[in-house]
Amino acid sequence: MSPSGGVQPEDEPFSASEPTVCIASQRSVEWTAKRQIIRSSMFEGGWSYMPDQPKLLVWNYTPEEKDELDALLKRIGAPGAVSIPEAHGYLTLKEIIAGNGEPGEMLESKEKVLLFHSIPQKGVFFLIDLFRQTDLPEPIYAVVTEHSIDWPFNELLGHLVQEREKTEKGPGDIESAQ
Repeated sequence: MSPSGGVQPEDEPFSASEPTVCIASQRSVEWTAKRQIIRSSMFEGGWSYMPDQPKLLVWNYTPEEKDELDALLKRIGAPGAVSIPEAHGYLTLKEIIAGNGEPGEMLESKEKVLLFHSIPQKGVFFLIDLFRQTDLPEPIYAVVTEHSIDWPFNELLGHLVQEREKTEKGPGDIESAQ
């Protein structure tokens, strides 16, 4: 609550120790509650760019799409996403996340990918739901796992595209293709 006792503005950072009062609408109350849940479950311990810290990685977002995504993340108190440069497309996810590895051959792909690294399941579901409420193009969403972190990004991308294609075909189409 603000010192004057009024409604706390949406863009103002909130504190877990202070209650946030919203009287404008049910949607405002729901948004504020979601912000508090995501803040406590997803951003606990703060954000830094260490490999074990939460991070969103994006592939093939235009500068305008990335700016829109970052503005949305800022509204919920999260840092912006990190773009994977085309010259890092053949590095392992571990190297990309840690900021290690030498740029190499340019990876070309028109697919859009958004990777969640070290974000709890609640946070992943919240963010996907939030992103789907925007005009941003729908990427392939994926969570970096203890196994996929050692994969080169280009191999993960190929695997994700295959999985999406199988899912879009449906169970009958998959069986007949085998």
